[in-house]
Amino acid sequence: LDGTVAARGGAGGLAQATVDLSPGPGDLIYPAEDGRTLAVHFERGSIRAATGPAGGQATANLKLTKVGDISGQVRLPRLGAGVALAGQPLSGRVGVHLSDLGFAAALLPDLRSVGGSLQADFDLGGTFGAPRLAGQAALAGGRAKVPEYGLDVHDVTLTAKGNGGGALDISGGAKSGRGTLAIAGQASFEPSAATPVHLKITGRRFQVAGTREMDVEIAPDLDFTYQGRLARLTGQVDVPHAKIDVEKLKKQNNPVTASKDVVFVGGRTPRPASTAKPATPIAVEARVRVVLGNDVDFKALGLAGKPKGSLLASELPGRSPTAVGEIEIDEGTFKAYGQDLTIERGRLIFAGGPLDDPGIDLRAYRKADDGTTAGIEARGTLKAPEVTLWSDPVMTETEALAYLLLGHPLSQATPQEGSLLANAATSLELKGGNLIAKRLASRFGLESATIESSGGLDQAALVLGKYLSPRLYVAYGVGLFQSVNIFRIRYILNKRLTLQAESAQGTQGTGADLLYTKEH
Repeated sequence: LDGTVAARGGAGGLAQATVDLSPGPGDLIYPAEDGRTLAVHFERGSIRAATGPAGGQATANLKLTKVGDISGQVRLPRLGAGVALAGQPLSGRVGVHLSDLGFAAALLPDLRSVGGSLQADFDLGGTFGAPRLAGQAALAGGRAKVPEYGLDVHDVTLTAKGNGGGALDISGGAKSGRGTLAIAGQASFEPSAATPVHLKITGRRFQVAGTREMDVEIAPDLDFTYQGRLARLTGQVDVPHAKIDVEKLKKQNNPVTASKDVVFVGGRTPRPASTAKPATPIAVEARVRVVLGNDVDFKALGLAGKPKGSLLASELPGRSPTAVGEIEIDEGTFKAYGQDLTIERGRLIFAGGPLDDPGIDLRAYRKADDGTTAGIEARGTLKAPEVTLWSDPVMTETEALAYLLLGHPLSQATPQEGSLLANAATSLELKGGNLIAKRLASRFGLESATIESSGGLDQAALVLGKYLSPRLYVAYGVGLFQSVNIFRIRYILNKRLTLQAESAQGTQGTGADLLYTKEH
């Protein structure tokens, strides 16, 4: 960038200013989809301006080799103390003629294979405080790939027409997958309650995600308005087709979040994302109904089925999103310990509470070869479900769990299958899980069986133990969710002192403790 800038003034303000700049030549370099490096060459351009007490003139010209040019001319306002800028007349002209928008990929790193052309010619009018445009801008043949969501959006068109009034007439469209999207409305330069931005968005089978983990098509019928400080979205979104596998998404994105009880010592504690203040003062208000179609498949947390129904999602400024409605899961299975349980009843109930924590009503079962049916019921909320066992004919929870996971009664279970049952009692968060574990220990000749955890549920371990003598106790533990094996020996020296040694594979090795106990 070469050139000069000069200005002079005094107590009365800026008296005179001149600008004479020559940007370029230069190159805008960006990577192509195939790994090559592409460049767009800027020829030497010009930016010139001169203004004084009576006003002035400014011009700009920039040319991109084999792409097009950008030019502008504007009448500058008068300078002087006490002279308001907003009320001064605006006049000039702006022109943008670009035959290939591929270089936009350098400015938008999440996009690939950007294409299209942009032609715009506008005459400027009105005032600096309330500008008006007469002319037209047209985007044609637009295209961009979004690798993160597996999208190829093409045939993008957008037209903005101004007749010298205070708003532009907007119309456009795009294609994605096998569907289309259309947009129409008006946009003003100074959005307010009297002159808002109002857009109508409609579509049919428009693809918004196209990866192996998530394939979603929508048919929106939405109204969007923006009044300067408040953005409002209303309408309905039909989902005629969706294939969503949350487990694959988790493996791909590998989200790792710290437990709520984590304390950072000697370092700076990260600020939770939920406490971050919004970067803009724009308030958002939404009221959108989502309707699921007949071709929707969903997999998450061992649940696989075809959800149906609808919900009305709402959001008010300063409040968390809520929802009202019901999603029913039909023709599905619930996977627990290698068993695909048939869903007899599955519902997510939204009753005006948080959108991410609906009520849950799930009943799934397995039918054994001898005709016995055993299953689970989950009630409560999605974040804190309560799981119970049921059976037909009625039997103890221990027997019901054996039928559920093994397909036969507890009397026919092997010791290895007994460990599996004790594992399941806690990992499924059954009420009385430790009680069931103790019953299983008694069944297989062990003197103790407990679920121990030094932290959360993911650190839980099944510990089986037996006294080899009145003073010597031996225990063996298996991690329920982590690959950890624990071998523990405890020797009672006297009524107050106990020596304990422990070896744990997968942690920090072997350790020993001298335990002192005083009862009172």
